Amino acid sequence: MFSRPITKRLFPSLAGSSILVFLISNLCAAQDDYPSQPINVVTHTSPGGGTDTTARSVVAGTKLALDIDMAVVPKPGAAGVVAMHYINNQARDGYTVLAITPSHLFAIARNLGPLSIEDLVGVVRATDDPNVIMVRADSAASTLEELFELGRNRSIKWGTTQIGGADHIAAATLAQVAGTKISVVPFSGGGEIVTNLMGGHIDAAG
Repeated sequence: MFSRPITKRLFPSLAGSSILVFLISNLCAAQDDYPSQPINVVTHTSPGGGTDTTARSVVAGTKLALDIDMAVVPKPGAAGVVAMHYINNQARDGYTVLAITPSHLFAIARNLGPLSIEDLVGVVRATDDPNVIMVRADSAASTLEELFELGRNRSIKWGTTQIGGADHIAAATLAQVAGTKISVVPFSGGGEIVTNLMGGHIDAAG
C-alpha cells in the first residue's frame, strides 16, 4: 500500500510544520520611533536547515520591503527549548522575535521550556512545511514499502533535527504504524542531515 516514490510521500498530518514567527509579549509597537535598533529573529536550528533558510528569507524580504535592519540568531538545542530560554531572557521590547515551529509547541505542551502559549503573540505565518522522507538516489529502497521492509530486517538509521522535535515525533509515529524499526540520529539542523545522508552515514531522513 506504500508503493509511491519516497521523495513524493508527504505527511502533513504528522508534521504540518508551519513556521510561525512570534513576538514575546509586551510589544513596543506604540513607540513612535520603533524600530530604532536591529530586530533579531531567533531560530532553534543550526544554519543551513529549513527553519534557518525560511527565517533568512523572511528577514531578507522584510529588509527590502520595510527597510528594517534584522538578523537571524541561531540557538540550536533541545528541540527549541534552548531558543525559548534565550528569548525569555531578552527584554520584552519587540526587538527579539522567535521563529516558532511545532517542535516548540511540543516542548511547551510537555512543560519543557520557560514559555507558555500565553507568552507568545503571533506576527506572521511564514510557510507551510510538510515533512518529506528522503533517501540517497542509490538506496536499496525507492518506495516507502521497500524502506519499511528494510526496517523490519534491521533498524533504519533515521536522521532528525533534535530529539522531541516535529520530525522525530513524525518518524516515530510512522515507524509504529508501519511496524518497522528505526534508530533516530539527531542533528542540529537540516543542513547536517543532508550532508550525512549524502555521505551514507544515515539511511533516511524526514
